[in-house]
Amino acid sequence: MSNEQSFFERAYDNMKEDAKLQHEIDKENFEAIKGSENEDFKEFREAKGFKAKLGVLLNHAERDSQSIREDQREDYRAMLKQMREDANSHIH
Repeated sequence: MSNEQSFFERAYDNMKEDAKLQHEIDKENFEAIKGSENEDFKEFREAKGFKAKLGVLLNHAERDSQSIREDQREDYRAMLKQMREDANSHIH
C-alpha cells in the first residue's frame, strides 16, 4: 500500500507543479496579449451594443476581403451583404 501511496503522491505533486508552471505561462501570455491590443479589438471593445459590435466585425471582414483572391471576392462580399441584411432585419 505504501508503494501505491507514494506513486499517487508523486503523481499528485507532479500534476500540482505542472499546473503552477502552466499558470505562470498563461499569466505571461495574457499580459503579452493585453499589452499588444490591436486597433481592431479596441474599436470592437468601444462599440456600444450588439448591433454596433456586429457592424464593426462586418466592416473589418469587408476590409479584409481585399486579401481574398479575386475569383472568390464577389462571393465573399455577397455573403457579407446577406449577413448584414439578416442582422439588420433581426435586430431593432
